[in-house]
Amino acid sequence: MRGLARSSVALVVLAGAVAFATGCSKDAPKEHPPRPAAAAPARPAPKPTPWYVGDWNGTYQASIFKIEMTDAEGAVKEWSKDDPAAFTGPGTLKLSVTEDHQVSGKLDGPLGNLVARGEVDGETLRVSLEPAAPAPADQVSHATLIATRKGEAFEGQLRASTGNSLKVRVGAVTLAKEPGPNQGAGTPAPSKT
Repeated sequence: MRGLARSSVALVVLAGAVAFATGCSKDAPKEHPPRPAAAAPARPAPKPTPWYVGDWNGTYQASIFKIEMTDAEGAVKEWSKDDPAAFTGPGTLKLSVTEDHQVSGKLDGPLGNLVARGEVDGETLRVSLEPAAPAPADQVSHATLIATRKGEAFEGQLRASTGNSLKVRVGAVTLAKEPGPNQGAGTPAPSKT
C-alpha cells in the first residue's frame, strides 16, 4: 500500500506541477510579434522659390522729359534750355532680389553710377536710385524705377532728375532674370501661374 500511496502522491504532485505550469502560462504575458517601427514623420517639401528671387539685368534708354508749363504757371526758364545730349542715351541696370522681397543693385550709364534699393510687392518692382556719395546739384541725384511683371520679365519706367531739378529724364526699362542654378540655358524659366 505504501507503493500505491507513493504513486498517488507522485501523481498528485505531477498533476499539480502540470496544473501550475498550465496555470502560469495563462497568466504569463503572451508574446506578440514585434510591431514595425512607426514611420518617421515626413519632412515637408521645400517651399518653391518665389519667381522674383534672383539676379536681374536690364537696359534703359534715357531721354529728355519736357516739362511743359507757361511762365504764368511757374515755368523755370532753364527748362527750355535743357541740353538734349546731357544725361541721355543707353544704360544698364543690375538688380538682385531676395526671398524677403528686398532689392539691391546698381545703375550705370548716362545718368551716372547709382545705387539701387527697393522691394518687390506682388508683381511690382519699386526701386529708388541714388549716387553712393552726394552728387553736385547739376548731376543726377535721384531716380525711381517702377516696373511690373510682363511674362518672365519686368517692364517699367525710369524717372531721374538732377539735384537742382533743372534736368529731368525718363526711360523705358526691361529687366530679364539671369538663369539660376536649376535653370540652365536649355531650361525655361518658371512660368507665371
